Amino acid sequence: MGRLQCFVKLFFFSFQIFLGQESNYNELKAEFNTIKYLSKTNSFIRQLKIDTTSINYKHVSPKAVLKDSTRVKTELKNEVQDFYSKVRSNLKKKYLGEVEGEIYRRRDSLNDLTLEIIQSRIKQLNKYVSDKPLNASNVSHYIDFSLSEIAEIHDILSRDNTFAWPNCTEDSQLEIVDLGYDNPNGELLQQSSILYVTGGQVELKLQTEKCLKIKSVTLISTYFQGNKKELSNNTGFYDEIEQQWIVDPFRYEDSYTTINEEQHEISAKIILPNYKDGRSFDVEIEISNNTSSFKKIYEFTISCVKDVVLQNSPFAKPILSLSELYLKNKIITGIYGMFGDDGRMTTASGKTVYNPDYKNIYFNIDNGIIQFRLKAKVDLPTCDPVILINMDMKLLPLPVGFEIETDTSVDFDAPLWCDIISLSLADNIMGLFESKIKKAMKEEVEDIISKSIEDNNFFIASIFIDEISSYNHELNFLFINAFNQLKIDVPYNTKRLNDAFKWGVAFSPNQNIGLIPGGRTEIEYTHDSETQFVIGPFGIFNWNNDVPIPNPWILTNSNIYVYHKQRDYARKALQGVRRMTPDLILQNTGIGRTIMNSNYEGIIHTLPKILKTPDSDLQSRIVFGNNDHLYINVAEQGNGNWELSIILIPFDINL
Repeated sequence: MGRLQCFVKLFFFSFQIFLGQESNYNELKAEFNTIKYLSKTNSFIRQLKIDTTSINYKHVSPKAVLKDSTRVKTELKNEVQDFYSKVRSNLKKKYLGEVEGEIYRRRDSLNDLTLEIIQSRIKQLNKYVSDKPLNASNVSHYIDFSLSEIAEIHDILSRDNTFAWPNCTEDSQLEIVDLGYDNPNGELLQQSSILYVTGGQVELKLQTEKCLKIKSVTLISTYFQGNKKELSNNTGFYDEIEQQWIVDPFRYEDSYTTINEEQHEISAKIILPNYKDGRSFDVEIEISNNTSSFKKIYEFTISCVKDVVLQNSPFAKPILSLSELYLKNKIITGIYGMFGDDGRMTTASGKTVYNPDYKNIYFNIDNGIIQFRLKAKVDLPTCDPVILINMDMKLLPLPVGFEIETDTSVDFDAPLWCDIISLSLADNIMGLFESKIKKAMKEEVEDIISKSIEDNNFFIASIFIDEISSYNHELNFLFINAFNQLKIDVPYNTKRLNDAFKWGVAFSPNQNIGLIPGGRTEIEYTHDSETQFVIGPFGIFNWNNDVPIPNPWILTNSNIYVYHKQRDYARKALQGVRRMTPDLILQNTGIGRTIMNSNYEGIIHTLPKILKTPDSDLQSRIVFGNNDHLYINVAEQGNGNWELSIILIPFDINL
């Protein structure tokens, strides 16, 4: 009985699956039947000559549907979607493309008001044709509506002379109300006549008399051949030779919205490629009337950036990050400086500490705490105990600058008979190391901070440290003051530095600028073994030219090589990368340094820094590049970008 019940349940379960799959299959089959019917009765679809016989579903048995339902349904679904794609593509490329091609050919002869009316209709129809979801129940209406709209546009073109812009009279004041700028596709920050935008779009809105219109939009930059480009005003055209829709990445769209009988609102939307490296373009928009007796040119600059952080944003406080690897290398270098080539250091009481264990130095940044561990030996008359120096350091903000809070201990590893002598040395050795390490750490970090700001007056007056934290093995210094910030991508190995006006970021005259590089890159190469780690702007050094500890092999005047064991131990504890000599303007700069060139002075390097643009009537353009040329092997060279934060410091702050 139990077996019979199981069999019955299994039968009903299988039958339910079959019914569900067959139902789903039948829905697709019904839609496919509608498409086949339309392909015979609808004249538009019939001329497409779409093959709807590739799947002969009548020969697919219910058993086959159950056995291979996924394949059958997928084939039917793909056939249906392919049909809709061909309908949409044909409407857009052939019919709309023909209208837009005719408008483009007649652009100089068409009446201005005709152009305004047609371009508005085409814009709406393009959106409908591209975005309307299609199915078997609405595809006929979709086709009929689109074709009727296209027919009306053709009719408007044929009646071109019946449309006209109103003439401006002599007593017309031709007042233009500047409604400002907008970015319909992202963020925008205006600094004087410079617009920093994300997403590559800017929209200028004006309120004018109806007799005024946009005559031309021109971009001026050495980026273009001939140093300028007059933008086209169309959504593209269908290239019969290439068999594809061609859209100019540099173009503009204009629209006119009636306010009353005398006035309308003009919108000029400038569309650029979505650059993120800050490159800038000067813009000229000419507004004129139909008799050319009046014209006005609007001039401004667009700079395409990766991100805009406005001053009222919760992320507007600048952050300076120091990587764990950078600080660890600095500490190892400092320890080597304390012990020297002979690996010995004498305490204030005359005792000798020697043989620091560089190989097992522990350095870690976590939860805002810098953890440091070092082993060494102490030279005593009766025994040489091993000492372990443990330091936990926390950086705390002060009203100006910061202080280091240190928790230090010293442990001993020695025979029992040596402990009594060792204990008497504990306080002395602990105090020595705490004082020296604490002083070295504070000086190193303060030096880094001061280099990042570079101007003590500005640092004291304006930027105070609000919070010091750690994340992902980095120390992060969050400043109190919030500023408008830009973020751009700075490419590796760039050769763009020759032309600041072609690639550079635009800045207003007399502008204070703070520059803090960021970004992270994973590599898998160290001095003596392959290990994966991360470098940042304050990352690891270059083994080729800036190793912080000297070579252990020294050639003497007697042409004899002398080996320094302590140097070798210390160097092996460091982490760095090989860097090939780049074929760039600025040679032999270290890992993680951003270099830049501007139109007002020579090449500057070693960021972060604060600078001020000249007080003149001209904009400044600064192009940024990264001189790194990392390599693991020939095939894998350094690539990607740094992310550079550009802090726009208010004009009223005097550096």
